[in-house]
Amino acid sequence: MSHHCEQCLTQLTGPHGKTLSDSCPGVDEAARLSVRPEVLAFALLMEDRLQANDHKGGWADCADEYLLRRLQEEVNELHVAMRDRPLDVGEEAADVANFAMMLADVSGHLRQDVQE
Repeated sequence: MSHHCEQCLTQLTGPHGKTLSDSCPGVDEAARLSVRPEVLAFALLMEDRLQANDHKGGWADCADEYLLRRLQEEVNELHVAMRDRPLDVGEEAADVANFAMMLADVSGHLRQDVQE
């Protein structure tokens, strides 16, 4: 699990304790875009989950049908976590959001001005 600055939510270490830059360009972008603190915190949780699964490769070549099926599976996992494993709800919710993001990405619906 990574660690974040409690005041600005800047990610200080990666999931395996690797030290990252002590300034987060995403925080500057978030401030410029007036991103809600909850959205930024959730986006950082999403990134933590993506980094934890980097060994699986990316999603650029995944079919929409595959990503949609995985999204549905993750929704089911979130439902189980909410009922039986409340400590896992955040991670499962981030997994759901990540598959939704992947679908938006492969279909070309993400803002290009924040991807550079």
